[in-house]
Amino acid sequence: MAEVVNNSNEHRYELVTEGHLAATYYELADRVITFVHTEVPPELGGR
Repeated sequence: MAEVVNNSNEHRYELVTEGHLAATYYELADRVITFVHTEVPPELGGR
């Protein structure tokens, strides 16, 4: 199973699988995390 990594410099969680990067971007304020954008390559879509 692929590992999800918090890339705090880019404000996103990342998952690399089958050579593709999927990411979800977040904003953190007052201990509340808000997910603002998700990028999934077509090769990984629908999973």
